[in-house]
Amino acid sequence: MKTIHAVIGVVFNEKKQILVSKRLEGKSYEGYWELPGGKVEPGEQPNETLEREFFEEVGINIIEADFLKTIHYQYPEFMVTLEVFKVNRFTGKVYSKEGQELAWLDPNNLSEISPLLPASNEILELL
Repeated sequence: MKTIHAVIGVVFNEKKQILVSKRLEGKSYEGYWELPGGKVEPGEQPNETLEREFFEEVGINIIEADFLKTIHYQYPEFMVTLEVFKVNRFTGKVYSKEGQELAWLDPNNLSEISPLLPASNEILELL
């Protein structure tokens, strides 16, 4: 079975809400909400992936992030290994660079956004 190695970043705003994005059309699980991040490229370190993906997807430059946990999640089609980071400081303004929908989610009310990608849901529950 295929294994995907990816990173996820948890970004809070001043209201203690978490940034989530909606998966674009044509991607697996399109239309699902998720925590931003992406696949680790060959030769890339996870923190480099985090910085690259956040700049490419939502236009921010990560200044400081702490590694939180590695999560393994089994989807029917593949296994994903997610390295989860908490973004402590960044520069720039969050905006959709790829046309994806973005939202700020209250971590105490996960039902605000649906459907939520199962692996992202597991991460949010840990927070």
